[in-house]
Parts: sequence; structure tokens; C-alpha cells
Amino acid sequence: MPTKIVDLDTLVGEDKIVVVGGKRYRLPPDIPVQTFLRIRKYGDEGLENDEVVARLYDEVLELFRYGDKDIKELPPSMTTNQVVTFIGEIYGGEGEDEEPDPTPAATDGAGPRTSRSCKTRSASKT
Repeated sequence: MPTKIVDLDTLVGEDKIVVVGGKRYRLPPDIPVQTFLRIRKYGDEGLENDEVVARLYDEVLELFRYGDKDIKELPPSMTTNQVVTFIGEIYGGEGEDEEPDPTPAATDGAGPRTSRSCKTRSASKT
């Protein structure tokens, strides 16, 4: 019986482009697994720890170096919140070019919230 070959390289998409402070930066299409696992570990250690945030900063800076080998620091206008949420927003979140959720937001007086659950979102992407 012939062996089926699955080319995982075909799963890697195009480079990511982010805009920070009005300037465009090119990032890798995906994150190396070692980097991803380290970042997950940092989240488990607690982002209140300055040392953890510094290590996360270095990981994100390394991703920025993909498109600019000479970059020495993250863009000055990049906020701590942007660094902390970076991976989910760029590599796990919905992109700007995707269709918006047609479901109206539900409110309980505390402000709008989405009526979709995470299970619905992940099921719709498959």
C-alpha cells in the first residue's frame, strides 16, 4: 500500500503585516513551536512579574526581526497590553479582513458583549 505524504509546509500562510504607530512591520506567517511553548509558559507564570514581561518582550521582538533584522527594540508606541495580547491577536485571533459577526451584541446594562461562545467560534472555523 502506498504511503500518503502530507506536506505540512503547505499549511504555512503568508507573512503577517502589523501596523504600530502608523508604521508597517512584516512578521513570520507562523510562530516556531519552541517560541509558542515559551510564551504559553510565561502566561502560566503570571504577567504581573516584570521578568516574565521582559522575556515576553524579547520573544515578540524576535518575531519583529523576521522582517527587519536590524530592529533593536519594539516600536516605542507599542503598549504593554499590545505585547501581552500580541500572539492571540496576530496568530490566533480573527484578522481584519474576515467577515464581522452578524449576530447583534447582547447587553445587560454593563455594555455590549458578544453572544457567541468560544466553542461556536472555533467550530465555525473548521
